[in-house]
Amino acid sequence: MRLVDLSGLAPLSQITGLVVSGNASLESVHGLENATKIDQLTLHENPKLTSLDALAQLRECLSVDVSGNSVLPLVSLPALQKIGRGMTINENPALTMVELPLLATIGGMQFYGDAVMTTVSMPEVLLTGGLALQVDTSLTT
Repeated sequence: MRLVDLSGLAPLSQITGLVVSGNASLESVHGLENATKIDQLTLHENPKLTSLDALAQLRECLSVDVSGNSVLPLVSLPALQKIGRGMTINENPALTMVELPLLATIGGMQFYGDAVMTTVSMPEVLLTGGLALQVDTSLTT
């Protein structure tokens, strides 16, 4: 049985590791509305994933990897303030925008293979590692 959301995780506010990979039915991360800290967040190859809205309360992660989600149009984490190690966003062909309005501290970021991405918004960020952009030919801001 494939999951369409993560509603079974609704009671959790802190998660050590969450890897959701290769789930052909996952449409959203509904169920993570209470999550404020996820040490390792990995969302790979979920072809129906269209929304990360349930992560609106997430404030802290060690690492974030959002890769290969073919219809995901937006990565918006409005409460995220700290990523201890790094963030990788790659090969999300429908992704046009990344919004991290409160992110202040991050170990490093990598964006590659997101050819239609036009905007990365991180007005408060202080990179403590590095930033790598590859194949993001549409990026304007």
